[in-house]
Amino acid sequence: MRVLTWIPYRTSLAPARYHLIPLLHKMHRRGHEVTIVSSLIDYKINELVFKGPSLSKSGYSIMSRIVWTFSEFLKEVNNGYDVVICSKALPSSLGVLYPMHKLKMLPPLVLHVDDYEVDFVKSRTRIPLLPLLYKFTMYKAKNLNLTITSSFSLFQLYKRITENVTYLPPSADLDMFNPLAYKRRQRCSEVPRFVWCGSIDEHFKNLMLVFHALRLSKRKFKLTIIGGGRKLVELKKVASFLGVLGKVEFTGYVKHEFLPQVLSEGDFALLPLAKTLLNACKSPIKLFEYMAMGLPIIATDVGEPAYMIRKIGNGVVVNNSKEMAEAIDEFIDESDYWRAKGMLGRKYLEEKQNWDILSKRLEDLLNNLL
Repeated sequence: MRVLTWIPYRTSLAPARYHLIPLLHKMHRRGHEVTIVSSLIDYKINELVFKGPSLSKSGYSIMSRIVWTFSEFLKEVNNGYDVVICSKALPSSLGVLYPMHKLKMLPPLVLHVDDYEVDFVKSRTRIPLLPLLYKFTMYKAKNLNLTITSSFSLFQLYKRITENVTYLPPSADLDMFNPLAYKRRQRCSEVPRFVWCGSIDEHFKNLMLVFHALRLSKRKFKLTIIGGGRKLVELKKVASFLGVLGKVEFTGYVKHEFLPQVLSEGDFALLPLAKTLLNACKSPIKLFEYMAMGLPIIATDVGEPAYMIRKIGNGVVVNNSKEMAEAIDEFIDESDYWRAKGMLGRKYLEEKQNWDILSKRLEDLLNNLL
């Protein structure tokens, strides 16, 4: 099978690097030909064919890169591909390919979506028409050959639009994120440790819930916040103001290749998300990395984390800071029990949701279109 993929954004961004590209890479290793056309290639796997401007062209405007990339796509699309995969239901992705699909200029067209794409609060102030454009583009999925969603909530949302939709969640690199590969710290003389990782700028408000839970918890423990951002200094000030700075350690930005080592030093993980449509439709990569490391998880009742935890039993779902504090205390009091529960997450990925299994499902889905 020959697969052409359109990614109109940086290949280093999570939806491409940690979901779509690993799936395509596994397909390539089973003998399929994969070509990826992207508007900025700042991450790639040498075994796959990437076309488009490289990082050295990053000084070009977004629009000029998209135009340049689309010209590359037009050159490729006539080279006898069996299927085209379009990443994201954005005006710059599906909005560009949909007219060609309607004019029957493309082989079967598959839409891959990883979240709701638009933060409506921000977009109304910066680009007022973007939410309307996105909704218009999203509803074009009803005329596509197949739509693939990476979260169950997003699957339910698209199910209202089209019957040709399926749920294909992400996974994690189980060799890289392997708790047995890292020397864990000696716990006998240390307090329990919770971990959280992510962009502080993006999750600043989510971390407020965590800090309030730290104030309410009656146990001794440490929280390691893994990540950087412009708001890191402000976050430290908030922690000091709330009186929890002594419980929190900040690592700053950590490269992804070093993240498993830092996570291995934790006993439990936190995954707070605010109740928004954007968060409800997300499938956070950190969720699967926590699971791969065998960490029991405390998550808010939002989206994919809550769905997976209820399905597997590898953590607790909470609704507010009081419930999170109670869950923190319970994890510490029943630590052996919850560490065993945490390993259920890794077992689930190994047996039912690893990249080999998921890519075979993708291969079957695409073959059904031919």
